[in-house]
Amino acid sequence: MQLPFEGGASLFGSDPRVPGILLLLDSWTKASKIYAFDPSTRKVSDTNLQPTGPHDEFANVEPVEVKVPSHDGTPVPLSIAHLLPSC
Repeated sequence: MQLPFEGGASLFGSDPRVPGILLLLDSWTKASKIYAFDPSTRKVSDTNLQPTGPHDEFANVEPVEVKVPSHDGTPVPLSIAHLLPSC
């Protein structure tokens, strides 16, 4: 299953009488939004239950996830969000 963008996903709701589930998707640069997963097509689509606000997406911020070693060498994920330079 392909998600519309890279980020976090959590179960928002389901009903055993209705096929599919609702997902809450968000990322470092996008506000939370509700999407629907259709099991028959294996597609995820925007439910349009929430309008996109003027500050819901940051085009000038770039998120990067890297792994850094902890004190015992175990890789630990580190998320870095930084502003892109203005041109």
